[in-house]
Amino acid sequence: MDLASLYRWPEGPWLRTMMVMTLDGATVGADGLSGSISGAADKRVFMEARRLADVVLVGAGTIRAERYKPMVTKSTWLEARLAAGLAPAPQVVIVSGRLDLPWEEPLFSESALPVIVATGTEVDPAKVAEARRSCGGRAFRR
Repeated sequence: MDLASLYRWPEGPWLRTMMVMTLDGATVGADGLSGSISGAADKRVFMEARRLADVVLVGAGTIRAERYKPMVTKSTWLEARLAAGLAPAPQVVIVSGRLDLPWEEPLFSESALPVIVATGTEVDPAKVAEARRSCGGRAFRR
């Protein structure tokens, strides 16, 4: 099956969202992770949607639970990404109200592009400073 043709990106600015859910509305399995309720077909579609994404937007709770791996350049995606005028890998943007994130995780130090963290104005300035250090200065407030 040619997923690229089924999940083609339209021209111009576009927002695509994805999530998995069980028939009873659960978004995580018994292990507390979303991956355990995803089958092989779900994962293929998920990766196709991500292949040409500019940004992967993730909530802080998902980052803490799932322990995202670094967003790196994939050789199988590189030609298509460059032809589309995209960076070699998607940018990770995390939305966090408390900045309670696992800064030691490789996601922050090994991703192809610095991780961006969006937070609110009520966050402790010391936590904002820690986020900026961990994200190469790209943490910001809204």
